[in-house]
Amino acid sequence: MKVSDFLKLYKQDSIIQTIAERIKPNEPMQIKLRGMTGSLDAVISAAVYSLNHQNHLFVMHDKEEAAYFYNDLQSLLEPKEILFFPSSYKRPYQFDEIENANILQRAEVLNNINNKSSSGELIVTYPEALTEKVINKKALQANTFSLKAGEKISANTITEMLRLRLRKSRFCL
Repeated sequence: MKVSDFLKLYKQDSIIQTIAERIKPNEPMQIKLRGMTGSLDAVISAAVYSLNHQNHLFVMHDKEEAAYFYNDLQSLLEPKEILFFPSSYKRPYQFDEIENANILQRAEVLNNINNKSSSGELIVTYPEALTEKVINKKALQANTFSLKAGEKISANTITEMLRLRLRKSRFCL
């Protein structure tokens, strides 16, 4: 059985259809499902997303649970990109050890939210990551530099741009 066939069975379920109908676009709603085991939470989430392609934010209990849920959701909805919003720190509550890869990943998620995809975004996170301050929209746009595939830019231009950014980088997170 293919994953798409498996999801099709869930999409036809009346409970899944009721959940999808209750989640209306542009009307924030919080839904709590209890008594699920294994990957059932990801299966239900994937089925609901397949019925209504809109933004979904999944806040899991901790980083480990978020990572498992993220991987399950990615497997079920491939090739759809699932966004993971991590904490910037290597270890929780140790604010002196930041993880540069996580900071980049956080910025990419924020950038995707700002650019509003027409197919809806799926974001998986956990409370520690949500409690951290983030850059505001205006500062993010002012400090974002975009290139298109195949576009050429000289190393001197990049060096000068970074030099100017470092001088201006007095913005607060």
